[in-house]
Amino acid sequence: MRRRHGGGSGPWTVLCLATAMLLGSCSSAEPPPPQEVETCEGLVEVGVGYVDRMMVALEGQPIDVVTGEVEQPPEIAEIQQLGRDLDLRAARLGCDAAELNAAINVEIADYESDDPIVAIFLDIVRDGVVGELPPAPAPTTTSG
Repeated sequence: MRRRHGGGSGPWTVLCLATAMLLGSCSSAEPPPPQEVETCEGLVEVGVGYVDRMMVALEGQPIDVVTGEVEQPPEIAEIQQLGRDLDLRAARLGCDAAELNAAINVEIADYESDDPIVAIFLDIVRDGVVGELPPAPAPTTTSG
């Protein structure tokens, strides 16, 4: 997975991105929870954090996780909740969803991934449609 290309590749940035890839986050760069953000502009940072975390969580996942044919790992469900919280906070603040998405896309313009699932996720974000992954089907029982 490649994230940022070009500027901002100082030693701290490289260390931070390496830590984020290993641990799923970078504590000094962790955005606040959406509920604590008071402006639409502040939600951009939360949205970029959502994309960062989802990219890490989706990398290497089988397509079955994305299609909902198998249960999602708890980490993905947690990140999806962050996305729902972001949407809810944006609505409460009266943010324009298209403007918010456009601002997030400016920040992630140079994000790329060689992982096909992550690449699809990035395409969906860039198309302005960030939805939830479908839930896994309920287990079926047969009576006999």
